[in-house]
Amino acid sequence: MLLRFFNLRAEVNEFLKTHNKPKLLASMQVEGFHQCLAYLVDIFGSINEVNTKMQGKERNVLNVTDIINAFKDKLKLWVERMATGNVKVSFPVLHSLVDKKAPSPSLLTNIKYHLNSLIAEFERYFLKLDPRIEQLMSLTRDPSRRNVHKISEQLQEFLKLTNNSALKDDFKELPIEHFWVQAQKLYPNINLAAFKMLIPFASTYLCESAFSAMLTKKSKSRSRLEVEADLRRALSTTTPNIQILVSSKQTQKSH
Repeated sequence: MLLRFFNLRAEVNEFLKTHNKPKLLASMQVEGFHQCLAYLVDIFGSINEVNTKMQGKERNVLNVTDIINAFKDKLKLWVERMATGNVKVSFPVLHSLVDKKAPSPSLLTNIKYHLNSLIAEFERYFLKLDPRIEQLMSLTRDPSRRNVHKISEQLQEFLKLTNNSALKDDFKELPIEHFWVQAQKLYPNINLAAFKMLIPFASTYLCESAFSAMLTKKSKSRSRLEVEADLRRALSTTTPNIQILVSSKQTQKSH
């Protein structure tokens, strides 16, 4: 929406003139307004990109944590770049507006303040993890990357898995969730520890998907419909075996 507004700013000015909106028109003509708007387009675009990456059925605490940490590091890098007025890579829309001249010092100060506020808010909302949780996340993400001297006694069994050549090959080929399901029979204890990292919902995506699916199926004309089974089918990633399902049902109940 902001990008659309930015691209149509000349048309918006003309619209405000035509409809006699002097206060709004004056606000848009304040010095530095368009540069601030361009910055907002860039920063909201970056936040939306992070939000999109965190959605999806294959997301878990591990990859979502990586996405958040990467964005926090990116914010810190952008703050450093503000000291030299470098907005070319970080904020392309703003750069296109100020292409041949550097942004005003006041704008750079405001951007730096806003970025620091964002960093503080991310640090407040996403608290620093307990070292034991960080260690478990690291071992779950890749059991082969471990420091023997730093692994706690409760997680020593991970060392057995890291010396299993067959499972190490499977780890390279399989998605991380599939790998830990496959390792369940051989290493049930560490498998349970890994599942504690993989099973929890990483975002509200699945809840929102379920609500949308329910609204689609349960309309006013079907208000008494029991949607549990339909929702399970709509949200599941497992392909049903139709032949087995059909063969288990009796076609004519009266016989």
